[in-house]
Amino acid sequence: AFYMCDKVTTIELPQSVMRLGEWSFAYSNELVNITFSDAIEEIPACCFRCLILNSLNFPKSLKIIRSGNSFCCEGAHVILPEGTEIVESDAFEGCTIKSIYVPSSVYYMSKDWYYEYPCYEEGELEQPRIKLSPDNPYFRLENGKLVHNYVPNEKAQKEYSKKVLEYIDSKSLQEYLMKKDLLFTPQEMIV
Repeated sequence: AFYMCDKVTTIELPQSVMRLGEWSFAYSNELVNITFSDAIEEIPACCFRCLILNSLNFPKSLKIIRSGNSFCCEGAHVILPEGTEIVESDAFEGCTIKSIYVPSSVYYMSKDWYYEYPCYEEGELEQPRIKLSPDNPYFRLENGKLVHNYVPNEKAQKEYSKKVLEYIDSKSLQEYLMKKDLLFTPQEMIV
């Protein structure tokens, strides 16, 4: 709809908008302000690729941020709303955000959620500071990095495995992610 649109600077999505398409706003170089509809639950792959926004306020209804988005907000402090469950790889590709808040509801966050563009010198961009909800049972912070918690009992482990497996549909994708060490799930949790 607005792919490579260079005439729009502000978009306010009406409450009737419930879904966005992949690449919808990608490469819209003049777009700096977006107001999301509260009905949006998923930000699809590459929907907001290569944008430099003034600020970033996700809808409270958000559940999933797919890969390949580049929410660049110079020096922003990003807050994922409670209810967000999944953050895929490169969801914040090449961004210059200062920090990100991870709520208790996030159970899958790719190790590669943040990625520096190759055009930057290694270490030129400061890795965003992660603020983790103390109520998040799935992760803990170690040396500023997210580390997956081992799920302590069999019932909780089965519930977690079911959530992850519902998210990852195919066995081949599970195996690929495990080989690439992109899935924060211990091998024995994959059924």
